[in-house]
This record gives sequence, structure tokens and C-alpha cells, in this order.
Amino acid sequence: MKNHFFFPYAGNKRQEVEHIYNNINLDGIDTIVEPFCGSCAVSYYIWTQNKDKNYKYILNDLDDKLIRFLKSFKDNTYKDIEDSLDEIREEILSYENDMVEAKKIYVNYIKNQDLKGYLLANRCHCIRAGMFPLRDFKRYFNNKKYDLSLFPMYEFLTTANIELYNEDGNKIIEKYDNENTFIFLDPPYIASCNNFYSTDNNDNTSNIYEFLSSKSLKNFKSKILICHENNWLFKIIFKDYIDEENEYLKTYSKSKKKTTHICVKNY
Repeated sequence: MKNHFFFPYAGNKRQEVEHIYNNINLDGIDTIVEPFCGSCAVSYYIWTQNKDKNYKYILNDLDDKLIRFLKSFKDNTYKDIEDSLDEIREEILSYENDMVEAKKIYVNYIKNQDLKGYLLANRCHCIRAGMFPLRDFKRYFNNKKYDLSLFPMYEFLTTANIELYNEDGNKIIEKYDNENTFIFLDPPYIASCNNFYSTDNNDNTSNIYEFLSSKSLKNFKSKILICHENNWLFKIIFKDYIDEENEYLKTYSKSKKKTTHICVKNY
């Protein structure tokens, strides 16, 4: 699937989403739940393939800025963010011949906790505080105005039946665990570089694996599918659900690292 989101997003499943979709069974389902939604790639793809069905989409993430940003499309305030970004872009662009001052302005904006700083930092993710190369400057700070409505996610967020939450993923699973719900899980990978990902409130999202293994997938009422790197620890925890036929090759675009991912499900 082509890039659907408003900016590059780590862990984005857009390159794997068609394989994942082929493992999904939506018979009897009226609600799609992503407790770790991120770029919402799976829900977005399900929506593109089923526009004739009025599924409810429950999108949750512990990243409060991400959820606030997504909500701005639901309450039609995204234009304020868009206009602010245009003002920032023009301000930084005026210092094209003074990279020191341009970088200072940029860094000050991304340090802010507001949504325009959040979006600016993610759109210009390759510009680090210690680097401000001219090549990236011309790429990101040009005369082209921001138009968030041009991104594929825009139609999904503004027309689909969506509820957005900023809660613990385990609570969302418990809340929507019923026979009419499909839950897609893409949490930080266990025994991987982001295994100990924590929020600003020191909430550790790796407890999802303790929650799932202690209850056992078969005891959930909902249909659950987990997408994960098929590493040794995951194989031990979910050995009763591993189907090697669902394993597939994953190549990370930047590092070119190759690994294998797998879809594990309870149906």
C-alpha cells in the first residue's frame, strides 16, 4: 500500500498490510479495534476494502499528541494546524541564507508541546537538532503550502465511523472484547529494540504480552490478530498459535535489515 499517512511513522504496517488483511476474518464483525493504532494502516486498509460496510473503528494510542492530531480532523480544527505550519514554513524559509538562525527557529518550534510543533517534527523527521543540511532545507521549507486534505487518511478520518482514545491498550482490549469485535495488535515488539518503550507517564506498553499470555488468546471472545517479528521469545509465548505458513519476510527500508514477521490469531 502506498504511504497513506501524514508523515513517516516508525512501525508503519503499510508495506505488510495486504498480507495482514488476507489473514483477517470479518465474518460477524461490526467493530474494528486497534489498541496501538500508530498510523492506523490496518484500519485504513480495511476501510478501503469495505466502504459499503459501516464498521465502527476504535483507534487508541498512548501517544497523546498523535490522538489529539487525529481528533483535529474529527472536530474540523486541523486547518488551524495547517495554517500555523504554513506560517512557520515561511518564517524559516526567510532565513534560507542563514542556516544557524533557521535551525534555531526550527528547534524552538519542535520543542513546544503543541500540535504544530509535533507535526513539524514528524514531517521533517530527518532533520536532527545537530544537523540542518541545505538539501533537507530546500526539501521541507519550500513555497509549497501544506494541505492535509490531500493525504489518503483524510477521507478515512472525516467520513468513517471512528472513535479515538488515549488510554492503556490493555484496557481497550478488555472494554471491547466481545464476539462482534476484531482486534488488531501491533504493540512494541518484545525482545526487540523497542521492547521497553515507555510513555512520558512511565507507562510501559510491553505489559501487553504478560496480559495476553496470562489470559491466553483462546479465552478472548473477540477475534484477535497479532503482527510481530517471529523471534524466539515470541515463539515461546505464543507456541500454540504459531503457524509458520503465516511467516513472511520483512526488510526495513532504512537499515535494509531483513527479518521475518508472522501473523498469530485466535480464530
